[in-house]
Amino acid sequence: MKQLITIEGKTELVKAFNKLQKEKRYWVQEKKTAADLGDLSENAEYHAAEEHIRNIDKKLFEIDSILNNAQVVDISKRNKDIVCFGSKVTLLKEDSEKVCYQIVGTNELLYLQKTNNDCLYISNLSPMGKELLRKKVGDSFVVNDFEYEILEII
Repeated sequence: MKQLITIEGKTELVKAFNKLQKEKRYWVQEKKTAADLGDLSENAEYHAAEEHIRNIDKKLFEIDSILNNAQVVDISKRNKDIVCFGSKVTLLKEDSEKVCYQIVGTNELLYLQKTNNDCLYISNLSPMGKELLRKKVGDSFVVNDFEYEILEII
């Protein structure tokens, strides 16, 4: 099953992938330089470079898997009358606090900035994300013992 991500999320994943590839090239060169020093059994620089390369490869594999198993959603074409994937939603919490969330894919959360114009990113699979989907302005709901009302869908 394909995992949903936004165009912005895909862009950030590709940036992270490219940055890691550049970083890997650096560590491959460091490993080669360390290997040229001779005895590898006690060569701390060589082993450190190897470990960096292994960790980078794990991250590259993770990002590649996310991108290959993603369905990219163009959120500019979404219906703004109901909350759906990609929506920014302003809520009124029962204590009169206003909060804004943008619903994005779970796999892109780590690669996006924490906020988007004062909106916090939340996963479409989180309790809040699931509860928000298909709601309309004026709808009320409860998550984690707090009551919310939808003020605006952006």
